[in-house]
Amino acid sequence: MFREKLKCGGYRLIFMDVNMPVMGGIEATQEIRMMCTGAEQPFIVGTTGGVDSATEEQCRSCGMDHICMREYILCFVVLKPVEKSKIGDIIQKLKRSGSV
Repeated sequence: MFREKLKCGGYRLIFMDVNMPVMGGIEATQEIRMMCTGAEQPFIVGTTGGVDSATEEQCRSCGMDHICMREYILCFVVLKPVEKSKIGDIIQKLKRSGSV
């Protein structure tokens, strides 16, 4: 289903769980980046319950725009469970930057 929506540019912002059971967030992000071009590219925020530099590097290298993890703000990293206030903060920052 997500493939059809992406082909139409249906999503502008995606919160991607890094550790999904069938297809992980790293693989899903790579697939999205291959499928979408130009203005159709959604802004992808990775979410994870853990924090380590290897996971952060994987998220960056696969094409995630921001990663949600503990206190670091090297990029937006949101620990699960994601709080509503964090989502609002991220969307406001993205609006101000013109990314979404």
